Amino acid sequence: MPLDLRLHRRGAHQERNSLADVLLIGSLKNAIRRINYTIDESEMDDAIKQLKHLDFPDLVENNEKFRRILTEVIKISYYKDGEGRGRIVWLMDFEHPENNDFLALNCLPPIETRWRSYYWFL
Repeated sequence: MPLDLRLHRRGAHQERNSLADVLLIGSLKNAIRRINYTIDESEMDDAIKQLKHLDFPDLVENNEKFRRILTEVIKISYYKDGEGRGRIVWLMDFEHPENNDFLALNCLPPIETRWRSYYWFL
């Protein structure tokens, strides 16, 4: 799919409802499914939740955590048949790079807060 259709704000194939949506969830889910072909929907939702909710108050720490998740793995825990289990979810396929999507995007406009402006780069 051409890049402009996935990112256009009004198109039928839009992936953003607003500029606050910095992750392209549809593309992310497709990539996770392609790389982790045995993953189920709840495991994928947990991995995306971890990616969306970085807990550090400092932007540099959040960026480092995001880089670590992107280049290493997301570890999720779940229960199946009353037993605790774990799973590793990959966001990048280093063995088969053709399975990855690479997008070059423009910077989003800054989000103004009371104290400072934040620029979002994708």
